[in-house]
Amino acid sequence: MVTKDIYQMTTISLWTRFSLLAGLCVLLSACCCPEGSHPVDFSSEGESADDGEKSKKSKKSKKSKDSKKSKKSKKSKKSKKSKKDFFAPGQARSAMKSIRKELGEPLYATEMVFYPTYAKFEFEDPKKPGNVDEYWFRNGELQSPSPVRMSSKDRKKLPKVRFDVTELALDKIPAMIEKAREEMGIEDGKVTHIIVDRFTFNRKKVSFRVYMSSERDSGGYMVANQDGSFVEVVK
Repeated sequence: MVTKDIYQMTTISLWTRFSLLAGLCVLLSACCCPEGSHPVDFSSEGESADDGEKSKKSKKSKKSKDSKKSKKSKKSKKSKKSKKDFFAPGQARSAMKSIRKELGEPLYATEMVFYPTYAKFEFEDPKKPGNVDEYWFRNGELQSPSPVRMSSKDRKKLPKVRFDVTELALDKIPAMIEKAREEMGIEDGKVTHIIVDRFTFNRKKVSFRVYMSSERDSGGYMVANQDGSFVEVVK
């Protein structure tokens, strides 16, 4: 009987405590949340924060991908430019046309050297005759000039040394390369460069010299006139 009474008293006491606690919670809720407001849903706030973080990560990832694509695109454009082949049909003439447009007319050169993907030129300044500048042509662009130092004797000889670039058969460079392969007969021979100037051993006529060599052969060069016609082979 005593045990039963103790059990009932304990049950009542616990129930009373629970009721008081519930009432306290209601009071706190009423105090903290003014009329018309709603309790904060912490679970949704957490989800919102997570969504925000995910959104930020997504934007960063997108920016990173766009940046990589942009860099690849720029590299691709540069790569395409750098692959310009001066020994291919029309390339040398096309480059010279853009150079003449940039520097002006008449355009005279004292020396021109073509490599497969770039070139070096020495031009007399059309605006200041008597001054010669060295230019490099790379990636489809003419770079800033460097002055060529000349003596008074060199300046006097300049009219006899220079030549008009418009009189060169630049469009025949591919044919001259084929002729050099045929005449020189070098196994696996490759053209390293082509020089255009007034060649001493061709009666100081404006000439092309097509240089060719291979891993097994030191090679030599083929001489052609400014119109592209064959003169001789020197090995």
